[in-house]
Amino acid sequence: MKAANLGAWVWNPSLGRIDCDDRSRHILGLSPTQLLLYPQWTELIHPDDVAVFQLTFENARLTPSLTDFDISLRLKTGPWIRLVARPAVSEAGKVASVAGVIQEVTQLRQAEQITFNEDRFRSLIREAPVATSLYVGPEFRIEVANAPMLAFWGKGDLPLGKPLAQALPELAGQPFLQILEDILATGKTHQQQGAKARLVVDGEPRTFYFDFTYKPLFNELGQVYAIMNMAIDVTDQVLAQQELEETDAVLRSAIELAQLGNWSIDLSAQVVNYSPRLREWFGLSDDEVITVERGFEVISESDRERVQRAMLHAIATGTDGIYDVEYKVNTSRMAKQRILHVQGRALRDAQGHAYRITGTAQDVTLQRQLQWELESQLQERTEQLAAANEELQASNEELQASNEELQASNEELQASNEELYLSNEEVGQINEQLRVSVDDLRRSNENLQQFAYIASHDLQEPLRKVQSFSNLLQRQYAEQLSEMGLDYLERIQGAAERMSSLIRDLLTYSKVSTRQESFAPLALQSVFDEVLQTLEFQLEQTRALVEIDQPLPVLKGDPMQLRQLFQNLLTNALKFTRPGIAPRIHIRVFQIKRQDLPAQVRPTGYAQVFYQICVIDQGIGFDNKYQDRIFQLFQRLHGRSEYSGTGIGLAICQRVAENHGGAITANSQPGEGATFCVYLPE
Repeated sequence: MKAANLGAWVWNPSLGRIDCDDRSRHILGLSPTQLLLYPQWTELIHPDDVAVFQLTFENARLTPSLTDFDISLRLKTGPWIRLVARPAVSEAGKVASVAGVIQEVTQLRQAEQITFNEDRFRSLIREAPVATSLYVGPEFRIEVANAPMLAFWGKGDLPLGKPLAQALPELAGQPFLQILEDILATGKTHQQQGAKARLVVDGEPRTFYFDFTYKPLFNELGQVYAIMNMAIDVTDQVLAQQELEETDAVLRSAIELAQLGNWSIDLSAQVVNYSPRLREWFGLSDDEVITVERGFEVISESDRERVQRAMLHAIATGTDGIYDVEYKVNTSRMAKQRILHVQGRALRDAQGHAYRITGTAQDVTLQRQLQWELESQLQERTEQLAAANEELQASNEELQASNEELQASNEELQASNEELYLSNEEVGQINEQLRVSVDDLRRSNENLQQFAYIASHDLQEPLRKVQSFSNLLQRQYAEQLSEMGLDYLERIQGAAERMSSLIRDLLTYSKVSTRQESFAPLALQSVFDEVLQTLEFQLEQTRALVEIDQPLPVLKGDPMQLRQLFQNLLTNALKFTRPGIAPRIHIRVFQIKRQDLPAQVRPTGYAQVFYQICVIDQGIGFDNKYQDRIFQLFQRLHGRSEYSGTGIGLAICQRVAENHGGAITANSQPGEGATFCVYLPE
């Protein structure tokens, strides 16, 4: 370099400082100790060449992709210099410095007689990789603009030669024209990053963000005669930063609203950073430096090993990096024990090694206390329900035995009545059997009445408390309960509702079984009208079609019991439907003589003519081998998760039919619907 008379220099754009060796200082006419800043270097350049110098250096500062540049300039003192340089780009993708050499080329330039002219400057602007334009005079007439700048404006070549305010009327009300006025008056360069600009591109208003520089150009009198504009579109970066800031603000707000604490662990330094809320929970001072070892001290000793295993799993190579653990905190500064649910995730480098783990912590003390209390109450209520179930089972067994005895007595009585001639002794025996049967029936009714009282009072009361307390917990503490706690509540409410339905159905069964006959002439049409009105909502929801043969007969019966009978049959037809097929139910009525009844039909009355009322559906059906089982108490052919119910409805239907001196049958095949026929005396 010495042999070639070259000097070395380095420009740091962020500091605005230029470092030169002795040869460079000699060429520029600087003293050995004189500090050289970028504006001072500009002052050394001849006015005719200042624009070229500034444009070249601004391109180098703003364009990381730019390679070497090589320019020749005149100094104010007269000599020509040649600057050859190369930008150095940082890891962040920005120009960190520009390093180059300087050489005096006065004789060479004079020999070549090369002079700077306006065309060369215009050419530099047009060829600049950065969007560049030149505004001349007080009207800021657009003298020249390169293709990137014209693309930003979105108006083709129309702006060229026009005042800036006329070419881009959308700039009215924006700060750019005023900035240009200020530069024209002061001669000071203006730089701005992420400036918002509203432009009309191809007739459509759009918003951009630019890093831009307004550089004044001076004539030989030192007056600003033009301003050079260089701009870089950073819209994507600004919008991404805004979105990141908004997301960060939402996250901080969510953490605050949820009353969470956040934390992070620097694994290399073994230092823990706690938010103020966590420091308060742990009883730590604001200025205390927390090591990992110190952080473990606030954890209850019984939980430390489990927490340590969870932490080691999260930071181990090849794992999902998830840290999720719950532990107790108990320090000397705390009045009571606190329970925290802590979650986090490990951050890994390119090699997959964890270097930091960060996350949040939630105080779940109240939720856990409520959960424990709820579990205790649930256990107590479960024991009470178990005891009630045992009493109910005993009552059912006694009821079943009484019914069997009564049925046996009825069969014996029927056989006796069919005998035309009976001896006085046989009559006496029959009377004695009838008296025993009546006594058994009375005891059965008393047992059923006792059961009805238990079902309506002793069983319903604790069940209502379970439902009330669980509903109260869900309404007032739902936000404080964990997902598991809410699941427990829903299970309690579901079990309580099922138990309530079971008790109600058993109560209905007992009332039907013990109800004294109060039969009167009754229009069957009115019974079906009331049933259809009761089921109106279900019929609309399922889009069901119910067809009823006309006219329906008038027969003797109990209105309440018959409504219960046909409502249960229609409800089953609406419940057990095939997916995607609207229910279609047909009610058919026939008259049939006693001797023509099917063999399996054994009515409890002695009428000679019966009405056969059939409820026919097109549902899922069932296997005919279960046609007797379905009328027994608590018998279900499907799981509770598939179809709701207690298994009592059809037993009630059979009891009502028998109370009216009739019978009920069922006939079906899987997937082909079901037919339930009720036989009632004329």
